[in-house]
Amino acid sequence: MGFDKKILLFLIFTFSYLFSFAQESAVLYGKVSDENGDPLLLATIAALNNTEIGTSSDSEGNYELKIKANTKYDIQIRYIGYKPQSFRISLKPNTRRELNIKLESDLKNLPSIEITDSEGKRNNITRINPKTITDIPTISGGIEDILPSLGGVSKNNELSSQYNVRGGNYDENLIYVNDFEIYRPQLVRSSQQEGLSFINSDLVRSIEFSAGGFPAKFGDKLSSVLDIQYKKPIKFGGSVILGILGQSAHVEGTAAKKKIQFIGGFRRKSFSKLLNTLDTKGQYDPEFIDFQGFINYDINPKWQMSVLGYFGNNTYKFIPENRSTKFGTTNEAYQFNVFYEGNELDKYKTLFGGWSTSFKPNKNLDLKLILSGYQSTESESFDILGQYYLGELEKNMGDENFGKAKELFGIGGELKHARNRLFVDVFNIQHKGSYKYNNHKIQWGIKYQYESISDRIGEYNMIDSSNYSIPSNSIDLINPITLHPKLYLYRSLHSRINLNSNRITAFAQNTLEFEDDKGSKYQVNFGLRGGYWDVNKEFFITPRANFSYKPNWERNVKFNFAAGLYYQPPFYKELRNMEGIINKDVKAQKSWQLSTGVEYNFQMFNRPFKMVGEAYYKGLWDINPYSIENVQIRYFGNNNGKGFAKGIDFRINGEFVSGLESYVSVSLLDTKEEIKDSDYYEYFDDFGNIVHRGNGFSGKAFDSLLVHPGYLRRPSDQLITASFFFQDNLPINPTYKVHLKLVFGSRLPTDVPNVPRAASDAAGYTIPPYRRIDIGFSKIIIGEQKKHKSVLRHIKSMSLNFEVFNLFNIVNVVSYDWVRSVDGRIYGIPNYLTGRQFNLRLITRF
Repeated sequence: MGFDKKILLFLIFTFSYLFSFAQESAVLYGKVSDENGDPLLLATIAALNNTEIGTSSDSEGNYELKIKANTKYDIQIRYIGYKPQSFRISLKPNTRRELNIKLESDLKNLPSIEITDSEGKRNNITRINPKTITDIPTISGGIEDILPSLGGVSKNNELSSQYNVRGGNYDENLIYVNDFEIYRPQLVRSSQQEGLSFINSDLVRSIEFSAGGFPAKFGDKLSSVLDIQYKKPIKFGGSVILGILGQSAHVEGTAAKKKIQFIGGFRRKSFSKLLNTLDTKGQYDPEFIDFQGFINYDINPKWQMSVLGYFGNNTYKFIPENRSTKFGTTNEAYQFNVFYEGNELDKYKTLFGGWSTSFKPNKNLDLKLILSGYQSTESESFDILGQYYLGELEKNMGDENFGKAKELFGIGGELKHARNRLFVDVFNIQHKGSYKYNNHKIQWGIKYQYESISDRIGEYNMIDSSNYSIPSNSIDLINPITLHPKLYLYRSLHSRINLNSNRITAFAQNTLEFEDDKGSKYQVNFGLRGGYWDVNKEFFITPRANFSYKPNWERNVKFNFAAGLYYQPPFYKELRNMEGIINKDVKAQKSWQLSTGVEYNFQMFNRPFKMVGEAYYKGLWDINPYSIENVQIRYFGNNNGKGFAKGIDFRINGEFVSGLESYVSVSLLDTKEEIKDSDYYEYFDDFGNIVHRGNGFSGKAFDSLLVHPGYLRRPSDQLITASFFFQDNLPINPTYKVHLKLVFGSRLPTDVPNVPRAASDAAGYTIPPYRRIDIGFSKIIIGEQKKHKSVLRHIKSMSLNFEVFNLFNIVNVVSYDWVRSVDGRIYGIPNYLTGRQFNLRLITRF
């Protein structure tokens, strides 16, 4: 063999060896848990000297990390709120090494929120870390306040726990706690009456949320699902939170040699100081309390049983005294003053009990039986008389009366009366199961539900302006001259409704996970839901599918796609129209949905970050149109609409400051609807100007034109929403921290009572943008790193939080009161949300 051939063979052998060596790899795997052995979901496992190598732990704390063989790596395991651990690893080719990690809690680096998941979200579900939700400066302190961080979710009312998702309303959101479906009160009109949400953040173990495209197992709503799981403690502990605006306490522990795990909590909220920042002054006496508890009993390794109980009593007492509201523009500034007589008393009492048992005969089969009962007793009682006057403010800065009313052009009164009672009973029984074989997971379920509704409505409004009761037939739209007057109530509802019904639903789905030869990972989920309700006699079947693809790239990227049909059968409220009459023929609202998104996990500053973008489209038909005032939704009571919702959601989150999670989310939305029989007339005066009922008259109406409005803005059509949360600490003393939250939502449409919906939309009536900045400061007084010999040794941690809500005292509008004069002109008097308020909380955990 010649010399050149020997060299060629040597080079081929050398490069082949080097290439095969470079391709050899090894696997590091194990479990991440806390000091108690509880698995840590979403812990980050990454190489400090190679930012492209990393993964995160799953719901059981398990992880698996592929690395190059014969290469030294500095592997760091991180979890927000725990001390990170680092190891130097070098593995031989084609080997697997188990490395189990227990992380110690670190109060100096408490988390606020972690919005990430295990290898990207599965089944279009995002997992959220609920730890230290108490650090977020919010009035309610509830889990719902972290949802806007995900994009596609908007909250335009700091007093309410309700939220809108991708153009939907509050009633389009599913909420589960330990597999039990949770309902919200039906009669609540304003957010200050709402009280506490069901979910107690002190008891929460895990949170999963989907803004759309969720799989078949999660139920029949058009917008979202929030799935909450409560803790199963392994040792005794608890917390006490004392604050100006509320107090709470919880205790957890085990019994019977840890076969029984229990957790329970008490909450009390009193917003009287906060409500005194509203324009309407008076004696506010809201009292919101609840108790709830969860007990789990491990009968044996294969069989367990659990019970969830809840009692909530929200009482809202109010004696209004007066109101002074300034509104308008620089050129047209007005002042609205009211003097009140009367009072209001609203009560919302809720009872819930749930029992479930699960049996796992082997590692692949899981069977579960669930029973639950929900009872709500709601009442509204008020008689309030308001005597008002409306005047124009002096705009001349040189005038001594600048800013004061110079001319009165509206004087009148309004009497509001209500005696409303609603009794709701819901009982259900369901079976759920799952079976694993190979890389398939099959899930199924069937549910029967009985509903009993008893509704007693008795309310009216009477408006009197300048000695004229409005409305009356003394005003004619075309020719406003005095006719033979007859007086009417402005609004009157009286009815007695009893409705008993039966509902059956079922689902089946299969999830397939596999990996190709190149190391790319796939997940496919396909499912069907079906249901029947004996009130409207409607039967439906809805297919849904989810697909995810994680290519074996150096960069940690994942692609998601979801499609399906989503039907929302009506509950009682959707059957009742504006006149308080129920229509039993109302069918399910329907939509087909498409969404696609990309997720990118990366390291920056040697810390984990995640960026997510998602686009979606929802085609809607059989819509049941509605109007909303404050938090009260009133439906048209028929399926006479169609529409769409489309948009883009974007968010980025990570440790901008080491050990502290921050985020930015921005969403764009466009949602419209077309309502049948929504044609209306526009009237023109002798100058050719359009005369709307909502805009007032400028002389006689000489001509008219029939308008076909087409697509209108839906009540939740908010073009831009943005949420920002940032945390920082003092480098020289990390026990001092600051938490800053900013929220923005662009204008929302609003309706004018007794004016056609299309006419209100054409006139451009909107609620101004929602803008709010809250800030909190916290000091860790006692941390786990400190050891005490006194009674303080039983305290795990203690911190003091000082919060400033609505830092810049920005005026936000939640709704309008509409005041009419006898000539038909209407004025929208804004109802403002809360002003600047301070809060102090002492948080103790043991």
